[in-house]
Amino acid sequence: MTRPSASATRACYFKLGSYYFAAESLFVKQIIPVKTFSPVPRSCASLWGLIAVDSAILPLINSYEIFGLPKTETDLAIVLEQDNKLMALALDEVLGFAPLEADYQQVTEELPTALKPLSKGTAFYQDKTFDVLDIQRLLSLVEHQLEVV
Repeated sequence: MTRPSASATRACYFKLGSYYFAAESLFVKQIIPVKTFSPVPRSCASLWGLIAVDSAILPLINSYEIFGLPKTETDLAIVLEQDNKLMALALDEVLGFAPLEADYQQVTEELPTALKPLSKGTAFYQDKTFDVLDIQRLLSLVEHQLEVV
């Protein structure tokens, strides 16, 4: 997959629990409301269920479980795509789409240990620090957890 130049890279900035995250927009397919989904019996805790998006059925990922955050109710999800693999990741609030800084190397020390490997570093948006998610690692982690069940 070819990555655009840093000057062209944009991100979706969102909130999950008390943490702020950014996902490079080249991985973001859409933001969807979570009105109904179908739970999957005996599935792992990181899978809330399956959700219909357009003409596809996608896994709805319990991001609170994946990131080790306190569970809250949510009615939004971000649909992520990488190498033709799609998943919906629950989130609390979308704060906007904006350019992503070219230099985001330092990982936030305040992140829970489980999240540090999923962060590429930090970016700033609306006077807040956001952890830029490594979507490829996140999708691999989720895929591995779903295979184990």
